[in-house]
Amino acid sequence: MYADKEYDPATDLHISAWEVVMHLSRALTEKGVPAAAALLSRVPESIDRDLCKELAFLLFTIAEDIKRTQVAIEFNSLGTAWNDIVAESRTASTQLMLDA
Repeated sequence: MYADKEYDPATDLHISAWEVVMHLSRALTEKGVPAAAALLSRVPESIDRDLCKELAFLLFTIAEDIKRTQVAIEFNSLGTAWNDIVAESRTASTQLMLDA
């Protein structure tokens, strides 16, 4: 499970797709798909997941254009792994409901 004590999307009153993408990118880079999926499972349904995926690819393109290779790689990784993250987040979300 994603163990970032500093950020919980379920309690963020001003959450945005931008913020979700930033945190997911960091989670994926630092801890892999399971951590990103656990984090995504806590993101409210009001955040459009398709928009987040599109934003990740847009940020990849921008970072690539300005020669920020490492940042580009991280956003591309998020966009590329998106379907796996979403699928695993459904499992994590189900587990959260069972644990409650």
